[in-house]
Amino acid sequence: TDVVLDVCCGTGTIGLCVAAGAAKVVGVEICEPAVEDAKKNTERNKVSNCVWLAGKAEDKIKEAIDGHVTEGSSCIAIVDPPREGLHWKVLKALRGATAIERIVYVACNHVNWIDQARQLCSPFDTRCEGVPSEPVKVCGVDLFPHTPHVELLSVFERGGTLARTRAKEEASTEDHMDQR
Repeated sequence: TDVVLDVCCGTGTIGLCVAAGAAKVVGVEICEPAVEDAKKNTERNKVSNCVWLAGKAEDKIKEAIDGHVTEGSSCIAIVDPPREGLHWKVLKALRGATAIERIVYVACNHVNWIDQARQLCSPFDTRCEGVPSEPVKVCGVDLFPHTPHVELLSVFERGGTLARTRAKEEASTEDHMDQR
């Protein structure tokens, strides 16, 4: 029942990789030739549950949700922005889209990620209205050995998704304590 929004999707690599586990993948990319390549990659890989939208993410997020997220389905956004990070208007759109209860952020620049994580999470950040998220997982991945570059994967949650994650963690903690 998950609808995955692949924001800054490029040629669709991440969206196509998660498509088998999603009800639908909706990719958003500003570069129209990349969207055309994403469509070709979808055909080549025989994937049938992906839709690709060309345009600015801040303009397409609401359209993607309104057109593809139905009541009872959950919405996950995966963002893999360029080195500069997400534009502030994209952060504002993500935070304002209450249907999105989980954001998976792939950051290649952890310095920019810090301020963007603050915007997604702080209840006091005046730049972004909407329900703040909470970071639940962060992991560094060394995709480029012997260089100083590390990809930072982080998961932010809010709403019912965050409540379910907390309940699982609490149950896991209780089980661990009972085993002692």
